[in-house]
Amino acid sequence: AAITGARTGKLLYLGMRNKYCATCVWAVRLNIPPEQHKCFKNWSGNSTAMESDIIVEGFCQGLKMYGIKFNRAIGDGDSNVYKMILDAQPYHDLLVEKIECKNHLLRNICNKLQELARSSKHGHVGLRKRIANSVLRL
Repeated sequence: AAITGARTGKLLYLGMRNKYCATCVWAVRLNIPPEQHKCFKNWSGNSTAMESDIIVEGFCQGLKMYGIKFNRAIGDGDSNVYKMILDAQPYHDLLVEKIECKNHLLRNICNKLQELARSSKHGHVGLRKRIANSVLRL
């Protein structure tokens, strides 16, 4: 996951999490201790929490690395990332504002409308067909 500047598009923070190390897995398969190596495994939590953890780490490191505070987070519709930022309180005197990316917002709305059109539980068949034919496919 990465943090980029909204205006500049420049990379401000890049973080990586790996749950897998080929050398360690190979050693476990052979039932031998792994040889001395640079292990890239640095995450043992669930995969869905990786992005949130990296972004929170980036917000906390922004002040140390650049002397800046990120006062806005442009999100992709994942409220978990924003919740983790708020819980971490990277800046005690500043509340980070969440802004939804319009591209992700449009995609999420279109996906919800497509789900609604496919669902036989809601509405008249003709209306669902009209929605299905009118919604953008993103």
